[in-house]
Amino acid sequence: MNARALIAILPFVLALAACPAANPPYTVLNPNDYHVFVAPWSPADQPFCAAFQSAADWEARMHPAAVMGENKFAPPSEIWRDHAVVLMARETNPGDPAQLFTVTGVTKSTDADALDVHTTFTPAAQSTYTIVAYVAVAVPRPLPHVVHFNENGRDVCEIRPAS
Repeated sequence: MNARALIAILPFVLALAACPAANPPYTVLNPNDYHVFVAPWSPADQPFCAAFQSAADWEARMHPAAVMGENKFAPPSEIWRDHAVVLMARETNPGDPAQLFTVTGVTKSTDADALDVHTTFTPAAQSTYTIVAYVAVAVPRPLPHVVHFNENGRDVCEIRPAS
């Protein structure tokens, strides 16, 4: 490669090197794995969003719903060493909680210290009662100053987790 070609691509290489990782690794927690429910919030007709950075945070908002057989109420304790869990919940028609929400991506905002959780929400058929469904995502710590939840292409929640 000649010197002129190297000089021409140098700004692009430097720009790429200066970009922080845009897509942090994440794991979607299956809500069917945990026998818990989200404590009530107000206003109930709006989504609820939270960040859990410890088992105590999780237990403060997620309440046990014991059933016959094996009862797992929270993620394993090891998760909290290097991960946090961000959660969005909403009241909806009943359906399989794991099918109501789909996480389509988690990105770091390029213009601020923010994490963006992108989801699709597909409500179940109309019913005579409702449930609270949630999507929970484990992400590396530390959390940024702001977490946005985007549902079906629009922002629905913003939280500012404490460090």
